[in-house]
Amino acid sequence: MNFSKSSCLNRAILLLIAAQIAIVYLASYLFLLSGTSPEIATTPELSAATTKQPIFGLLHMFKTAGTGINGELAMHYERVCGNKGYSYDAYQANRRTEEARTKENCTAVQGCVRDSMTKLYDTEKRNRGRIDPKLMTEIGFEDCDYVAIEVKHTFWESQFLPVGGPATKKELHIPCRKDPVDHLMSMANHLQKKFLCSTKNLKAETKRLISTWGRFHQSLLQLGPNMTVKCFNPIPIEPYLEYMSNKLQRRKIESAYIHRESNKQKRNKENECVWKNEAVRNMVEKILVEEDSYFSYCKTCLGSKNDLLNVDAE
Repeated sequence: MNFSKSSCLNRAILLLIAAQIAIVYLASYLFLLSGTSPEIATTPELSAATTKQPIFGLLHMFKTAGTGINGELAMHYERVCGNKGYSYDAYQANRRTEEARTKENCTAVQGCVRDSMTKLYDTEKRNRGRIDPKLMTEIGFEDCDYVAIEVKHTFWESQFLPVGGPATKKELHIPCRKDPVDHLMSMANHLQKKFLCSTKNLKAETKRLISTWGRFHQSLLQLGPNMTVKCFNPIPIEPYLEYMSNKLQRRKIESAYIHRESNKQKRNKENECVWKNEAVRNMVEKILVEEDSYFSYCKTCLGSKNDLLNVDAE
């Protein structure tokens, strides 16, 4: 009698264990059918980068902190594709830059870091932090959430807009420095040119230093509903980096970005005559806005509803 009771109890225990195992297997089967993980779905780092987000583009205009923006984003976020750095190898490229700075006391964008890209192109102008835009186009942009590139404006219609087809939205970001005259003087300093306030032809002198190089055109504003265009003030870069922080997926392994200096000579505003003559300064700004489509666009966009960082925009 006792044996029978013990046997029944054992069978009951075995049935209970079998039922629990069956529940576990059933839950696993339902999970596989659903194809999603509750833990992953609620992870903040991944939820920000969804298919609902557009593919972002940065029109890297000369002297608008584009190198730093590209480098910072590639160092901290996934699927950033830029001619100043890709996410997939940004960590090692950043490490080599740090080593070059330590060993050679070198902070320049080119001439310090030498890698397989330098050997391939046989020039110090190329490394994995200075990618040939032609190579980028050959690779394609189908696996990019953010594209930053220094090329003529036609790229955005011919190469960027078709990525993913009509169903994939695009958002192009155009950096606009708040003071266009300061921007012009920065261009001049990089090219080691000097603005002459004593000139008899101020328009010609101003246009001589404009270095937008065909990267912007008004046609970019008319590429259809699939492409929205926004502007932002890139200096300082922190507000823009913060803006992008919840739109891109963070990297698993990050590191502090090592700044690359792009100027051959340090700029000294004290030596720029334009700041010592308000009438000349105002005239230069007027010429910039009237004679160049990029500066004209920036003048109307900054502070408007299309300004990414304008908190007062309705």
